[in-house]
Amino acid sequence: MKPVIIIAIAVVVGSVAVFSYFQLSANSEEMLLSKIQAKAQECIDGIASQGPFNVDMNEVEKCDKEFRLLKSQYVELTGNYLP
Repeated sequence: MKPVIIIAIAVVVGSVAVFSYFQLSANSEEMLLSKIQAKAQECIDGIASQGPFNVDMNEVEKCDKEFRLLKSQYVELTGNYLP
């Protein structure tokens, strides 16, 4: 009887661990997508506020690097590519 109880406990603990892992991954993906969207909006607003003739190319390059880093983190986490 004891081996059956031990196996049942192991199955329950394993199931909870797997569920927790996938739940954490889903939350991380949503959080990262939200961060990407916020960074994109921040960059667009910052560059647009400079006016059409006063765009600071250093700011554009900085935003581009940050955005690419976030996209690569998303690809690492999910295996899915963003356009």
